Amino acid sequence: MFPDNNWYGQRYILMQYLGVVDREIFASLQHGWISQFNNPNYKKKRLFYPLLFWSKHCVDFYNKKKNYKVYSIGAPFLYLCKIFDKKKINNNSSKGTLVFPTHSSQDLKQETNHNLLIKDVEEKFEGPYTICFYYYDLNIKDITTYKKKNWRVVCCTRSRTDKYSLHRQYREINRHNTIVCGEFCSPLFYSMYLKKKTRVLFNSNERFTSYHENEKRFVKLYEKRYPELFSNFLSPNKGYELAKKELGFDSMKDKKELKKLLGGDSLIKNFLPKIFSTLYDFKYGSGLRKGKNLSKKELKKYIASALVCE
Repeated sequence: MFPDNNWYGQRYILMQYLGVVDREIFASLQHGWISQFNNPNYKKKRLFYPLLFWSKHCVDFYNKKKNYKVYSIGAPFLYLCKIFDKKKINNNSSKGTLVFPTHSSQDLKQETNHNLLIKDVEEKFEGPYTICFYYYDLNIKDITTYKKKNWRVVCCTRSRTDKYSLHRQYREINRHNTIVCGEFCSPLFYSMYLKKKTRVLFNSNERFTSYHENEKRFVKLYEKRYPELFSNFLSPNKGYELAKKELGFDSMKDKKELKKLLGGDSLIKNFLPKIFSTLYDFKYGSGLRKGKNLSKKELKKYIASALVCE
């Protein structure tokens, strides 16, 4: 229905969990992590469709503003973990360190000092080392920088509409003991939930010094409550409890509830999203939904240069 409902396969995972064919939903679905210490973007007008968030924090915020049809359902990644648990994915052979550097998007350019990041990680953590690039930041120069240092280079997210993005992240995170992130991001909390040792390293994040006030505020709150996350690493058990809170573990729904919230219990709610989806593409173009970026030809070339995780 909305351009971002299936970014990174969020909607696809919920449909996979329900055992139905992927389709548009009659709702707006949160596609990425929102800090418990920060508020989501607030829309003043009341909406005729549901807003589906991961955690109760976001729901409480909207309810205070008297916005209705707001629900928390837990992050789709939590449902993905349930799917993989049934498939009995082997998590016992993990080793080394996986790094998620800062990543750019069509409306926010990030800069990473890759040489400094390599130096910091190799001094502080055990190898072998893997760098996971976001598709928007793939380029031959940076890929080569890591390959020269014998790092493994992967790309889990090949586009915003890559429905297997989180599937690949799940597998890649489970291949490693320690996860390092150059910023606060969804994979950081996915890693905590999978009981990995986690660390945030801001040194190589060249936008860090110019963070806006909200970003600075919640970083300070995390530094105060979880100092190990910045000094050494957050232990798997402590990280797991934090991830449950951030990802909305206590808001997860059973299949019947989830199907109803996604509009699967109504013919009208199955039909309307298709119309809205077409109208949004007509109004804004498919670039908004897909994340306007490299051409397919260029993207394919860069991905071929990396060892793309399957």
